[in-house]
Amino acid sequence: MSRKGLNIYKRKDGRWEARYIKSRNALGKPKYGYLYASSYREVRCDLQHTLQLQGKPSGSEERTRNSTFELVSMEWLDAFSINFKESTYIRYRTLIECYLMPSFQTVKIEKITKEMVRKLCKHLELHGKKDKTGLSPKTISDVLSVLRRILNYAGTLGIFVDSKVLDIRVKQTQKSLPILSLPEQMILQQYLEEHPDALNLGILLCLLTGIRIGELCALTWEKISISERNIYICQTMQRIQNRVPGSKKTHIEIASPKSSSANRNIPISNLLFGFLERYSLSHTGFFLSGSPSKFIEPRCIQRRFHKILDACGLEKRNFHVLRHTFATRCVEAKIDIKTLSEILGHSSVTITMNRYVHPSLELKRETMEQLADFISVK
Repeated sequence: MSRKGLNIYKRKDGRWEARYIKSRNALGKPKYGYLYASSYREVRCDLQHTLQLQGKPSGSEERTRNSTFELVSMEWLDAFSINFKESTYIRYRTLIECYLMPSFQTVKIEKITKEMVRKLCKHLELHGKKDKTGLSPKTISDVLSVLRRILNYAGTLGIFVDSKVLDIRVKQTQKSLPILSLPEQMILQQYLEEHPDALNLGILLCLLTGIRIGELCALTWEKISISERNIYICQTMQRIQNRVPGSKKTHIEIASPKSSSANRNIPISNLLFGFLERYSLSHTGFFLSGSPSKFIEPRCIQRRFHKILDACGLEKRNFHVLRHTFATRCVEAKIDIKTLSEILGHSSVTITMNRYVHPSLELKRETMEQLADFISVK
């Protein structure tokens, strides 16, 4: 049966079915309950109501006895999955299974200490990946964030949690972002102009607007107004793992962006407008395919991008370099940072400032001289 959302499935008989944890046996194995309705909205409401009625367990002693990290973390996922986007749920589940379970699976929540978590962080920093190399500080920080959510949930259930564990953080240093130099950008741009097709124009669109690869793949012509010269970004596409436990299969999801600020209007510049006018495109369906049913997924456009870099004699880079390059060129052109932040879809100007605005020594020297001129005695 097909799936929509989390823990909710459409059956072959047309009804919608929701699954939830009804109880657990003495070993902690879950027993599931099922709800049925004629519509997704109805069964979702029924599920929310049922989860609210379940409330906290009545026996704190029983809860303490069954408070292993595995049971509590899975219960947290089940309890809150209805509030997560599917991609977020899969991300959290992956972080738990890959990085937290190996260390804490059978450990009781109240036995997790600051020292244990610090040891985990050190291990992830040195050997966290499958190839035994270290994870990035960002990923370790994400792991800790999920751990804190689980522990906070355990606290609401009356389980003792060492408060010192909640204070552990990983320092993240700002790395220099990979960008294309101006000569490299000109080489790439010339190639895309000379080899016009929908995919190449899509890559050019990213270079000239800074939209993300998932936003490009989900972009449809109905969101592009040639007359008003606007592109409305309101969806993103990604391939994610199926929610069924143990399944290695994946599927494509087209959904709203992760934050409301990512929904945005981007003006079409004269340069980009010229490209869109010059080349014959279908102007129907998805921008990259020209079809309302067929789409081009992110990994396909990523492969095309790598082939183009190779053809241009440029160093292989991730597709996201186009977004970084666009933002950097805007900063170099002294475009207003608030405006740039909204074009990029950042939730705050601070993100844009921290990520892209790095004054050079020469600019700092000019600033100091301007100050000296201003306060000098005439």
